[in-house]
Amino acid sequence: MFNKIKSFFRRKFLKRKSIDKYRFVRSIGYGSYADIYKTQYTIDNKYYTCKRFPKNRIEAAERELHILRLINHTYFPKYHNYQIGQHYTYLFFDYIPGNDLFDIFKTQMKGDIGGEDNLKKFARQMIYCLRACEFYNIQHLDIKLENFIVTDLEPPRLKLIDFGHSHYIFDDRRLSLYNTVGTRGYLPPEAEKNEFHKTSDIWSLGVCVWMLVTGKTPFYYNQEENYHDFTFPTEEHTELMEEMSPLLCDFFTSIFRVQPEERITMAQLIRHRWLD
Repeated sequence: MFNKIKSFFRRKFLKRKSIDKYRFVRSIGYGSYADIYKTQYTIDNKYYTCKRFPKNRIEAAERELHILRLINHTYFPKYHNYQIGQHYTYLFFDYIPGNDLFDIFKTQMKGDIGGEDNLKKFARQMIYCLRACEFYNIQHLDIKLENFIVTDLEPPRLKLIDFGHSHYIFDDRRLSLYNTVGTRGYLPPEAEKNEFHKTSDIWSLGVCVWMLVTGKTPFYYNQEENYHDFTFPTEEHTELMEEMSPLLCDFFTSIFRVQPEERITMAQLIRHRWLD
């Protein structure tokens, strides 16, 4: 099925806007699959983000292309163009100016972000982004603070970026992948077995909110030994939760469950009383 989709997009988009019409302004990042650039389209002088994939990553490029073409939503960047060159594959979409939520996290580490009422505004926006993904049967699989761009602060408005790890999940069964995707520290326990579930992104969202609330990561990870401790709550968690409201404690307790089938669902999460 995916080969048919791949063939379709190659035929449909090979003759799109020429790569020569883009000016590469600067590098703005890199990932496991692609380098990322800010570019300017010289026809209308608008700025776009370009992900440049090496030839051996064309399947990842076309998977992300298919997803970006599908998810036409205010919480996501808008697709612009796609080109297959001699050495690279190029994917262009809206350039979204602004800081990411990791900058907010660094502010929280200094104790300057405000209380729960302010933080839940960001949490709502993150949940809205994930709910939009679920509407399209997509698990993002790389939910982390760096992938939420803050486009407005009063009130907070976020956009979710980087769908390079995303996959479709259509039911409650676990999805097995050949390789681990996502970012250590944010990944749910099932990712240790290269498995994902429709609640996997919810675990990662819980990690993001915990970091914003406490200024700390919730789970210990030893990179040298590749060891991840998913115990919750520990004594340290309990001490930190003494400073939280009971509703916020329940929010985390309902998310941080090792078995994905026991985790709070998106339909339940969106109605959680802490968000009121």
